[in-house]
Amino acid sequence: MNRRWYSLDEAARVANLPVRLVLALIEETVIGPVYENRLTDEQVRELRRARRLFSLGLNRAGVAVVLRLRRRVLALQREVEMLRAEMASLEAYYEARQQELYRRLGESILFRDEEE
Repeated sequence: MNRRWYSLDEAARVANLPVRLVLALIEETVIGPVYENRLTDEQVRELRRARRLFSLGLNRAGVAVVLRLRRRVLALQREVEMLRAEMASLEAYYEARQQELYRRLGESILFRDEEE
């Protein structure tokens, strides 16, 4: 996957935020980490989200909380999906084992009837 990198000035311009505010969000680890004063596409999208939240009247602390909670919710959603997939796999495995046991039990009962 090709990743586009933005300078601080470019990121601020694309997100339509003042450079000082972008720097403050980076320093507060709302956006970050930033390497060599370059931001990724995802970090610029996060800056755009921040701009929308500011436009709704949130202050910097409120924006920070919302963005951190959003990241946490997304991480939890990914975890739930992984757990669901694992659970489905285990259910399929145990269903197959159960069917095998029923088959063997049935064979055992049949053979016992023939011996008597």
